Amino acid sequence: MKSVIFISLFSLFFLFCQFNLFSEDKSNPKAAWILLEEGRVLLTKNDIGKALNLFQQALNKKRGIYPEADIAIGDVFLEEGEYDLALFHYKKAYKYRSAFSIPDEIYSLLYKMSDIYMTRKNYILMIKTLNTVLKNSSFFSDPRYDKLRNSIYSAYINKGLDHLLQLYRFNEDFTIKAHNDLGWFYYRTGRYRESVLNYLFTLISIVSDSVAELKTHDPDYEFTDIADFIKDSFKRDNISDFLIRSNLFKSLYYLAGATYAHGNLTLAKQIYTIISHSNYSGKYKNLSLRQIRNPWIERYINPSPRKIKYPEGR
Repeated sequence: MKSVIFISLFSLFFLFCQFNLFSEDKSNPKAAWILLEEGRVLLTKNDIGKALNLFQQALNKKRGIYPEADIAIGDVFLEEGEYDLALFHYKKAYKYRSAFSIPDEIYSLLYKMSDIYMTRKNYILMIKTLNTVLKNSSFFSDPRYDKLRNSIYSAYINKGLDHLLQLYRFNEDFTIKAHNDLGWFYYRTGRYRESVLNYLFTLISIVSDSVAELKTHDPDYEFTDIADFIKDSFKRDNISDFLIRSNLFKSLYYLAGATYAHGNLTLAKQIYTIISHSNYSGKYKNLSLRQIRNPWIERYINPSPRKIKYPEGR
């Protein structure tokens, strides 16, 4: 019954759009951004029809070029599992990305698209979308930083995670999810070195941001090791929330998995032990305990019957 009601609702919505698309709505004097915010409030109350109406009015106010409104409409479709319609609006928002009020919203948009591709197991488009994010990360994408990337990898393999995180600091929050998702994908498709490197970049960004915040409370704070860092960070709600949102323990767990698969069981067990000793690691605590007792590699996924074109230079 819900699906029938939903189809009828969006049939009316598109009928409304057909007659109002991109025509300026002079009947409502409110600014486009106000209509957008009012629509978002209505969505929290599950008033989908009125919310969509306001989103469309906001879009009309901007003559069809209002990426924030297209994202809002896409979010509604995504919530209802209408992936094609959600992607239609996300792609339109991306087309007009130069019109964003806040330019960094482009990353949130790209992640919404990559999540749909991941859900549909369209890994080729997922990789392409995530690498679009990473193109703005000079440290990871620019050939001039090949030596840096190799040094980061070598420091980890030869001296461990604590040594690496004492040495390097750079904060690229916008890349954390891209590195996490690519790290998982490369691990599940047997590209273990690439997986390790992505997770190392994730952890450097997470730790750099968190240490900067810890220093605002204690100017003398210094990172010593990942175990103590976790304990210190979870004493502060804003930092612990950031670590949870950033999937810290998932990153550590799959870093260890890729490290083991790449041939270094000792280093992997060190990370599994850190996770298993933490009271904040959730399901990764028991998974890590199992890995310590009997290590295993998760089975491969089939990325695509077609050949994937991986980024060069790493």
